[in-house]
Amino acid sequence: MNTLINYLVNRAGLGIAVLGLLARPARAQFTDTVPPTLVSATFSPNPVDVTSDDASVTLSLHITDDLSGIDFAANSFSTYVQIAGPSGQYLNLYGWNFLCTGGVPGDLDTTWDSTFTVYKGTENGDWRLTYMNLYDRAGNGLYLDYLALGAFNPLSVLSFSDTTPP
Repeated sequence: MNTLINYLVNRAGLGIAVLGLLARPARAQFTDTVPPTLVSATFSPNPVDVTSDDASVTLSLHITDDLSGIDFAANSFSTYVQIAGPSGQYLNLYGWNFLCTGGVPGDLDTTWDSTFTVYKGTENGDWRLTYMNLYDRAGNGLYLDYLALGAFNPLSVLSFSDTTPP
């Protein structure tokens, strides 16, 4: 074997680095081009009663990814959820105030839970998911609008709505 290597380096002009490349077995390369999938989105408790006081609500998102794993906190914009009330009022949950528990970035199948506050006097009725974006660790993004999110049950808010401005 040494005689062959000496011949290839000294007589054929191949460098040792090239020989090292030739001697390595080929490795399979996988490219992740598929964004994560939102399997389910649920609110708990549902309905939520805020007639007399604020209430905490947990939004649970069951998310899967095919290869690189879920990255729910890649940057402050990677975690964005919008919920709209009956008259169009919005509740925006951004990366810095949408703190998730459960699962680990990189999981392929996990449920992320985030708790937020529904304040006393919040508009009565069904609040629906209207926008959400999710990313995997390869940077593939999934952008869901109200049409795509319409299949998920809304958060029903029971309240004496305060819709009169001060």
